[in-house]
Amino acid sequence: MIQGILRSGLCVALLVVAACAGPESPQAKLDAFLAKAVAAAEARDTGEIMDLVAEDYQDAQGRGRDEMRRYLMGMFLRYGSVHVDLETIDIPQLTELGGEVELSLALAGQRGDNNPLWSLGARRHLLRLELVAEGKDAPFQLLRASWRPAEVRD
Repeated sequence: MIQGILRSGLCVALLVVAACAGPESPQAKLDAFLAKAVAAAEARDTGEIMDLVAEDYQDAQGRGRDEMRRYLMGMFLRYGSVHVDLETIDIPQLTELGGEVELSLALAGQRGDNNPLWSLGARRHLLRLELVAEGKDAPFQLLRASWRPAEVRD
């Protein structure tokens, strides 16, 4: 009987917490997007990455989804493993429906024991991503992307 009361109380408490949580904050949606992107890249899972890309995606050079898919497949064939170091630099404007984010990204084809990725030949890039969501409760997808090699001043 006591266990039943405890279970009922726990269920009520969980329902109250869930009701108060409301929709995900823009930061929580961004964190989920980035975590899924990093996990998919390190798993070399082109399909999972492409799930994060909007149908009308285009990068700064005019390439779309098909070109991105081919690039990812080639990269994953070339490298037996992919390791990602990602840092958020700036979030000038982000709402539940999207916005822009600037990131610092380094990729390496191997992971070193206690060595930073740059010591393994990883090159750091600065990325500017435009993210969109189809509704306030929908996850972010990548709509636009531009990048450049990082410089010492960065």
